[in-house]
Amino acid sequence: CENEKARVLVHCMTGKSRSPAVVIAYLMKCKGWRFAQSYQWVKERRPSVELTQAVSEQLQAYEQMIFGSNEAIQPTTDSFSFGFAKSD
Repeated sequence: CENEKARVLVHCMTGKSRSPAVVIAYLMKCKGWRFAQSYQWVKERRPSVELTQAVSEQLQAYEQMIFGSNEAIQPTTDSFSFGFAKSD
């Protein structure tokens, strides 16, 4: 959070869940973004992101810890929507 101009490489074996989770958590903490906004930002830049259900739930719990509420969390989440409302 201290030096927003610094560059950091974040990676894991496939880059689909763990690495994006770290970046999402960073955005939530340092930018003050909610889970949905952070996830969308990461997904737009790396479309192959596929958070596991467990990681998604942990990030939602982290969101609640940071912001004190889970207003932005959808009431139901499945493995395909990750908390985002499905479009018609």
